[in-house]
Amino acid sequence: MAGGTGSRLSPLTEIINKHLLPVGRVPMIFHPIQKLVEAGIDQILVVTGGNCPDGFLSLIKDGTQLGAKNVYYAYQQGAGGIAAALKLAKDFVGDESFAVVLGDNIFLDSLKPHVAAYEQQPDKGRAKVFLTKVPDPTRFGCPEFDPEDSTKINKIIEKPVHPPSNYAVIGVYFYPPHCV
Repeated sequence: MAGGTGSRLSPLTEIINKHLLPVGRVPMIFHPIQKLVEAGIDQILVVTGGNCPDGFLSLIKDGTQLGAKNVYYAYQQGAGGIAAALKLAKDFVGDESFAVVLGDNIFLDSLKPHVAAYEQQPDKGRAKVFLTKVPDPTRFGCPEFDPEDSTKINKIIEKPVHPPSNYAVIGVYFYPPHCV
């Protein structure tokens, strides 16, 4: 997912999508793509919106220079968040489980063991949402856990005034195909 307006990085993001800006020596979008490829996910759909969508095609091309077998592109009209982006991915996903990684989140750990564990889980109908414990969950998407089953999330509240937990969603999700 490489949408959003990037308002906090303005005025740079008035002329370029924030995911195309460098973090370290490479464009931000390279980080999540490389994590997906490292985990064995090499068929990638980049969903973008806003300004400079052509920058992704110019930069990433077919993805082979990043180790992907194929990279495809979809354009999201207007704001709609992850749910709207998932609708755009319906034909791409088909009947396969899939991963979603937000293009502006950078993480160090490998996704490979998590992909393997997800593929082996007995309940293929459940999504997996990656979390991390944080000191100030009011700044993030914060999960509200089911009081009867702490492995289930009832909802995710964006920047809650009164956080229901000390966790934040990190922008990595695994979904079964019926989620689209």
